Amino acid sequence: MKKGKKAIWTIILLLVFSYLLGIQIVVAIPTFVLKANEGDWAEYEAKISQNYAMYDNINKTYISIKTGDRIKYVLKGKVYSAFRGPFGGEFCYLQYPICDIYINNNKTSENEILTFDKKNMPPFLPVETKEDSYYYFWEDIDRYYQYWENTSKILHFPYPNYTFIIEKDIVTIKIVDNTEKTNISAIYDKDTGVLRSLYLKKTNNKTNVEFYMIIIETNIKKALLPTPPWYTEYWYIWILVTIIVIYAVFSLKNKLKKKLESY
Repeated sequence: MKKGKKAIWTIILLLVFSYLLGIQIVVAIPTFVLKANEGDWAEYEAKISQNYAMYDNINKTYISIKTGDRIKYVLKGKVYSAFRGPFGGEFCYLQYPICDIYINNNKTSENEILTFDKKNMPPFLPVETKEDSYYYFWEDIDRYYQYWENTSKILHFPYPNYTFIIEKDIVTIKIVDNTEKTNISAIYDKDTGVLRSLYLKKTNNKTNVEFYMIIIETNIKKALLPTPPWYTEYWYIWILVTIIVIYAVFSLKNKLKKKLESY
């Protein structure tokens, strides 16, 4: 009996210790895939651009982005990459976009793999699971980054702080890297995974970088739809209330009519 209790407590302690260290214990590794299809595109306009440049992989040089410049991403392909935990274990597989990039309608990059990190927020994120499962991208990716952050605090190594603010139709990702003095705020459409806006600020001893762009057009129209008013979700309640009011008015009218007839 004592041995049984000891074994149970050992298992509980291992699970707690694994959680604190950021080790995920899963039955199966989830795979998250892009909802965007090849040929889909999204175009952005730079609203603020101070000392910000993008790499031109065709001409092997950097292009300085100015306020008003337009940046267009065209999805040409997809690639899988493992999202690993602090100790090398795989948390999940993410499907990333391979894009051609245009600046002011001039192609500057071909077949660029855009991964999810603090320096390169992709225009499309994988919000669907490859197979039906209980995994949900936004909640799970938030949980995985929290594992990393918990581990960094315990083992005392620097790691950026990732915050996911999940709302009705958008998700705001905030990244704070105190080591590199970088702050990022990216807003994604929750259902399609399309980037709506990106703000980046980086401060160092040499230069200050600030950049802000917003989406101006995409062929994925659902990504541009504003959040509908809360009451539109409850249209059936409004119909029911209208029917009840009409019924009450007619009932009252009939009662008044009968009273008048009785006099």
